[in-house]
Amino acid sequence: MVVFYPLLEILDKMEHGPRMTERDFDLARLHPTMKRLLKEHDIRYDPNFIVPNDDSLIRDVFHAGFELACEVGMWCLDTKRVITLEENDVRTALKRAPEQDIVGTGMDQAIYYPRKIEDPRPPIRGVILGHLA
Repeated sequence: MVVFYPLLEILDKMEHGPRMTERDFDLARLHPTMKRLLKEHDIRYDPNFIVPNDDSLIRDVFHAGFELACEVGMWCLDTKRVITLEENDVRTALKRAPEQDIVGTGMDQAIYYPRKIEDPRPPIRGVILGHLA
């Protein structure tokens, strides 16, 4: 089993992190930060290129996502608290990430893997795992 982040630290942050509603997390933390990072990194949607092939854009998207994770953290549905992440912890988790992950069983089984720049393998199509209201 690969440990991305010390489990006990995550559990502690789930119980003792800043309390916030989902709406407040989205409107006060997530959206303003995302908007700022998109502007700072000059990231724009181009409907002609669903999968970007511009190396500088790919790097900018990665760096913006990395900064987003470090600045915003995650919101815990169960405890209604923010789980903050330090830059070093995010870097460590990325270094320890598995080469692939097998999800599901039988006919529903899929293998998820990180794609590299100019990866010849097709993009993975799937669903977002999480809470649906």
